[in-house]
Amino acid sequence: MLALVLTVLLLSGCGGKTNETSGKPVESISGEDVGTCTLTFITIGKGDAFLLTTPQGKHYMVDTGKEKDYDQIAQTLQTKGVTRLDGIFLSHGHKDHAGGLKQLLKDFPTEKVYISGVDNVSYHQIDPRAAAAKARTELVELWGGETLDLGGVTAEVWMPKTVDAHNENNNSLVLRLSHGANSFLLMGDAEMEEETMLMASNFPLQSTLLKLGHHGETDATSPAFLNRVKPQIALITGNVEENPDSVNETIAALLRQRDVTVYYSEGETLGLDVISDGQTLQVTPVASENEEIVKETSAPQSAGRI
Repeated sequence: MLALVLTVLLLSGCGGKTNETSGKPVESISGEDVGTCTLTFITIGKGDAFLLTTPQGKHYMVDTGKEKDYDQIAQTLQTKGVTRLDGIFLSHGHKDHAGGLKQLLKDFPTEKVYISGVDNVSYHQIDPRAAAAKARTELVELWGGETLDLGGVTAEVWMPKTVDAHNENNNSLVLRLSHGANSFLLMGDAEMEEETMLMASNFPLQSTLLKLGHHGETDATSPAFLNRVKPQIALITGNVEENPDSVNETIAALLRQRDVTVYYSEGETLGLDVISDGQTLQVTPVASENEEIVKETSAPQSAGRI
């Protein structure tokens, strides 16, 4: 696959002027400079690892991928000049979401590790409390309802109030990151049962970008949920090679019907940068320092495949 440098320009879907790409309305922020933030989708196949860089230059990871993905995650952080982390959020304890925690804490001094205070069932192979203690990192338990200032980005936290011992995915900590008129809804591995609880709450759902629950498989992302979120961009943490269930016609059709631009966790670049200026989003590949990026006039292979 060619490494692409094409920029996809999208406007936020929150009321105001019209998005020239999708025809969806956006909110205009008159005279307000909220700076730039970047959500980096690290393309590690079946596994979640996102780097958030805020307007104030703070760096947060949301999930840490599998242990075997660590080299690519570390290379991505090093390419971006990251030497320390202000925080690591873990959606839950499965190895494809939290497997890189210990090594990240060892190599990148981290101020805080955030975990669900409710979820006591999904951390089988990873002990975040012990890892944080060994790294002398503060561990913060979240219980849902928190609003955190991450340095120019606001993080709203939601999670189920009770533990689902039968389906550990439905204990996922949900984050909604807001920057100006743009918002990113990150669903961990939440399946439809957790989505239903989330929709029944008063948590704000409409978001410019949706990171689909459970790697885009058909047990998550109901039509009703998509209708509430109204995303313009969807991120799916899976691909045909590593997790064929992530690339399926059921979810593809739902997203296609709603004119959502989709990116899978594939390609030869380290990841994709989703860059927000508070009104618009740009999506560009992340190349390693030694990687030559080729300009193309067509869409990235991982975009709009469906």
